[in-house]
Amino acid sequence: MVARDHYRYACSHHLYRGPAVCDSSLAVPRKDTDQTLLGIIREQLLSPDAIKALQTEVRAVVREMNATDPSLPLRERLEGLDQEIARLVDAVAASGGSQALLARLQTAEAERDQVRRELDQLPDQERLPDIIPGLIDRYREALDLLPEEMKDAPPEARQAVADMLGEVRIVADGDGFYAEVETGSLIRLVAGAGFEPATFGL
Repeated sequence: MVARDHYRYACSHHLYRGPAVCDSSLAVPRKDTDQTLLGIIREQLLSPDAIKALQTEVRAVVREMNATDPSLPLRERLEGLDQEIARLVDAVAASGGSQALLARLQTAEAERDQVRRELDQLPDQERLPDIIPGLIDRYREALDLLPEEMKDAPPEARQAVADMLGEVRIVADGDGFYAEVETGSLIRLVAGAGFEPATFGL
């Protein structure tokens, strides 16, 4: 399915290769078709299974980022020092001010200050708890903006929709026109390999 003119879609094989390849001269309104296709995209990509798959993918990516995060060993060391200092403070109080324990406490506090300085010098990285809560809201907002994107940047937006949906075939069936939609790359990725092709009226 491709744009025949500013107002209608038609079969690409019929339009570019002629009736010898495809004898279908069907044409459907672009505006109605765009609205229906966008509704299909939004419905499929906001389904519970799609949301769950998206969250799983994001968590996997962030875990991979964290595995190479230079701050990870420093944060682990800082946590250990905090625990050690808490124990030493209790031990100093119980001992009545042991000089040996005080010296160990001062050493631990100095190391903790050094670790904090090293952490402060590292570039900021967005952590998993910071990403997930607002992710779905941003995801929905992006899908809600699709109709406006179709108006503001039609060629780019239509290509993005084509990438999401895959091939769209128009068929005539008694009481009207129908579009058969194969599973596009984005829907396959987010909704899963088991997503079934959709058929809907125009």
